[in-house]
Amino acid sequence: MLYMRASLLKKSTECKRDELSVRILSTRSKAAFLDKLFNKNPELHAMLRQPKCTQPTPLTQPAWNAFFIQHFRPSAARGVQLRGLGLGSGLSARDMAVPLGRNQPPLEVLLQQGA
Repeated sequence: MLYMRASLLKKSTECKRDELSVRILSTRSKAAFLDKLFNKNPELHAMLRQPKCTQPTPLTQPAWNAFFIQHFRPSAARGVQLRGLGLGSGLSARDMAVPLGRNQPPLEVLLQQGA
């Protein structure tokens, strides 16, 4: 039992020493970094600068536009016209309310029906 306790104390002391050395190393590293930053080391500033991305996108502008229209306005991409949804159309939030629940028609159908 005494042997195990001595071994645990030894491991504890080693662990504390390791923690102390890690703390000292990190403190010194932080201090060295801040000194280089304060002295305006060009290598350090180059490392901190945001990388420049010069690769062009593989998609063309019309392809992006088509994707955004299809993704954010799927009814417009399918050719369904939503009447009266522009500014000044006179529709309020109450007019746009749709019944909740299952087996209800989509908004486009309700608008075409004049609901």
